[in-house]
Amino acid sequence: MVNQSLIHLKIEYNEAVDSKRKLLSLEKNSLKIAQFIENYKNLRVQELNAKSKLFIKTNALLNDLKKLKNILPKAGIPKFLREDEEPRERKRVKEKKYNPDIQSQLKEIQDKLNELGR
Repeated sequence: MVNQSLIHLKIEYNEAVDSKRKLLSLEKNSLKIAQFIENYKNLRVQELNAKSKLFIKTNALLNDLKKLKNILPKAGIPKFLREDEEPRERKRVKEKKYNPDIQSQLKEIQDKLNELGR
């Protein structure tokens, strides 16, 4: 550093105060961001703990339900209810063929009108 020449800059007092103010504001904002990140990490840990507790309790509840299902006797279903459980066949509705030709459609409509007019 001995061989290098030093450069000095003259900064006005107002510019120095403004620069200092901006630097402090930037530091303040970065500290707030760091605080938000830390809060987020803490909340995320709490969320994961709550989810794991919920998962454990849900699994315990499912196991209890399975045990209860095995212990309880099976209920008989009356015949009239069993018939309702079977899927019923539905009647198929015949689909009309779609003919994109407008002239043929007009002819079909005219034929239907003639039949109704007789």
